[in-house]
Amino acid sequence: MRAAFPEPLCPAACSKRGKTGEVFMDKQRIEGGLRKVTGKIKETVGKITGDRETEAEGKAEQVEGHVRSGIGHAKDAVREIIGKK
Repeated sequence: MRAAFPEPLCPAACSKRGKTGEVFMDKQRIEGGLRKVTGKIKETVGKITGDRETEAEGKAEQVEGHVRSGIGHAKDAVREIIGKK
């Protein structure tokens, strides 16, 4: 059984629900989330091992993830406004 998100936590501008209740997200949002996670892992590994280059790569990857996620949010908002899936 899937837990449904309460409406205040998932505004219409950031996602759209299908007929069966699934949430549609832009590919950029998904990729952004993955980049944020992998970047955080790299940053942590760099800190633990003392590798400043890996730590910096991780931080840069997190920034890229935030940017991609923001682009995805914007695309979702535009789709919501124009009424597309």
